[in-house]
Amino acid sequence: ELDQATAGILQFRAERGPVTQALRVQAPTIVPPRSVAPVEILVQNGSLETWKRGDISASASWYQNGKLVEQGPRIASLQTVSPMGILAHTLPVAAMRTNSEPLPAGDYEIRIDLARLTRDADGKAVETVFPDPVAVVPIKIGVPASPSARLVSSDCGPYLSSSAPLTVKMKVRNEGPTPWAKGKTRMQWRLVRRENGADTAISSGKSEPLTRDVPPADISDAVALSISAPKGTPALPADSPAEYHLLFDVLAGTDQIAVEESPGAPNRVPVRVFDQLWLAGFPYGSGGSKPWNAGQDNTVLTVVRNIGATTWKANEVSVGYHWYYWDGVEAQWDGRRTPLPKDLAPGDEVQIRVNVTPPAFAGPYVLALDVWNGRDWLSTLPASAGTGLGISWLNIAGGNLRPVDLTGLFDVDGVASEFVPGDGDFAGGAVYPSEQFPPDVQPAMVSRSLIGAPFPPGVAPVLYPAGYFGPVDTVGTQSARRIPFRYPGKREKERNFIVARGQALPLARNSYNRIYLLAAATEDTSCEFSMVYADGSTTKVPLLVSGWTDGPKHGEMVGLECSYRHRADGEDGTAKAHLYVYELPADPTKVLAAIQFPAALGMRVCAITADEKGTSL
Repeated sequence: ELDQATAGILQFRAERGPVTQALRVQAPTIVPPRSVAPVEILVQNGSLETWKRGDISASASWYQNGKLVEQGPRIASLQTVSPMGILAHTLPVAAMRTNSEPLPAGDYEIRIDLARLTRDADGKAVETVFPDPVAVVPIKIGVPASPSARLVSSDCGPYLSSSAPLTVKMKVRNEGPTPWAKGKTRMQWRLVRRENGADTAISSGKSEPLTRDVPPADISDAVALSISAPKGTPALPADSPAEYHLLFDVLAGTDQIAVEESPGAPNRVPVRVFDQLWLAGFPYGSGGSKPWNAGQDNTVLTVVRNIGATTWKANEVSVGYHWYYWDGVEAQWDGRRTPLPKDLAPGDEVQIRVNVTPPAFAGPYVLALDVWNGRDWLSTLPASAGTGLGISWLNIAGGNLRPVDLTGLFDVDGVASEFVPGDGDFAGGAVYPSEQFPPDVQPAMVSRSLIGAPFPPGVAPVLYPAGYFGPVDTVGTQSARRIPFRYPGKREKERNFIVARGQALPLARNSYNRIYLLAAATEDTSCEFSMVYADGSTTKVPLLVSGWTDGPKHGEMVGLECSYRHRADGEDGTAKAHLYVYELPADPTKVLAAIQFPAALGMRVCAITADEKGTSL
């Protein structure tokens, strides 16, 4: 499904019209006269509309010296492609005319164009050819001088195991002058140690035969090779000048043909060797529903796939999770683990329901599913560090941290965009930059819902963690990021700070542990807040508030850090702009009625979050 970045690209492209291009073309370099060669293309749908099955057709036509020589047949695609999706299509390219006469030998180019079938108001089919070809490929008609092969596709990864084989599938094109015979032509792999520009042979594996005859310019069916490093092959340190490389050859009779690479299918693949190779994949993400309630158990239905070289035992391997704050800082590392329902051999997958407990505090979070092998989380192992996670963006609601609604109380506009830098004045004619100040701006897509995105199109997250994209104080539940704040709006002339003028701010009457302020001062300020209780009593809370450009001078947590400020005449990079988190302790045995602000005009409050009785931070 579409994500927010995709939506932004589509919104930009909507203003320019459809932008459709070939991401990859697999074509022969030389085609014998009268032969037919398959050309494989990957085309991105850059329009705002879904291409339905049968609506899109493609043709590959011969040109020479800029002139059309032979128009290729138009072949319809049977694939449905969503906006920004990928169309995979194969076209026949015949080095002959429609009457079967061969095209003369020489240099040509193949132009691949698309057409779309639509219906007019009367229901009549209308075919519209896209104005520009999606690809132009140089090609020669002639007889190759010597046996040659080119890799067309390969799923070879960057890791090998010395204790169990991995299966690698690949297809290869015959770019030589003679056919490859089924059963007599074989694919083989070699492992070498590459150092100082020279290869030292390590091992080679069993060759596998082609499953059908492959004439010149044609592509073989996929060949599966079983690949492993010899037992005891030492792992090379990351800073080693040497590397292990995998190479591939075609064995055609007595000829050993080195396979040339093509885009997306390298013939020389650097690999790292490990004794035990544990790799996991979550092909459908984490499957989390949203929103979730803070601290309340939930179940995630997902699919986990073993893409390593080691069989996973159900009594040893389990699926667990980690939680991260919205900006990627760790919120909780060791989540509960759910055992596999069965053993998983390499390449197998299974559907599993994972028991998940969300964080106790509200806000946007990232849920990352991971696999535990009885000793380690797979995402921490050298072969898969930081990968192999099932990711979902989730909004956690509820909990004891309750943002206070300050609508109608703001009296200073302290935020401006780069387009209107003179809007507002936090201090001395300078403001916080809107582009680094929440709420985030989401692309306004109206054509469809962004199911795969954390929030609907045009809607920003409501809450943001303290320290959002700022310096990391610590991780886990003690991080400042556990505290969610509701930021005010930041449109032009919109007010977003409360000036401390000695006013009282009524609260929903309740018992609280503390009140959190997201605030800063125009310059270093000493002031005093009062906590006003329903029984008429008050307590004083003195605060030392750092200046917005000074950084935290009094031990406070950073709530937001912007790398520059705006002034009316443009960007001011001479100082960063900060917001800080301040804590006003409350008596949880009493009912808090209001907060009395100090008369300190230099202090400005952006957001307030109340910690209701019942939790301890």
